[in-house]
Amino acid sequence: MLDENYIKESIMEAEGYRDTIYMCTENHRTIGWGHKCVEDHWKDNTSYPKGYLKEIFDIDFNKAKEKMNTLVKLEDLEHIDHSAKLILVEMIFQMGMRGVQQFRNMIKSLHKQEYKSASLHMLDSKWNRQTPSRAQKLSNMMSGLQS
Repeated sequence: MLDENYIKESIMEAEGYRDTIYMCTENHRTIGWGHKCVEDHWKDNTSYPKGYLKEIFDIDFNKAKEKMNTLVKLEDLEHIDHSAKLILVEMIFQMGMRGVQQFRNMIKSLHKQEYKSASLHMLDSKWNRQTPSRAQKLSNMMSGLQS
């Protein structure tokens, strides 16, 4: 069974770390471990302390968890495996709740607790074409869950 710390580490590894602002693959100003700089206070060409950026990551992670809980309620998925929910947290961290809601067939499979089927639907996506190693890793985790 996956735990929250494992998913946090997985996200941090996949996002990579930078202490200065950079443009992500979606052309957004980004810092730390995948934090989209929507706030005005971020300054270009400025190095930020790792401890501060870790606090920002923790806030972003908790927001992704809250959005996963919202998604689970909206889609009537409260009964799915806890590890599947944590996989959804990482997906939401990367692409947002709206992005994950586009995985209609994955959600249908999750509703039936058909994790292997859900894992295949995860790979039938633009997400898999854009970030194949991350998509494959999370799909493999989902596939390994017991129905």
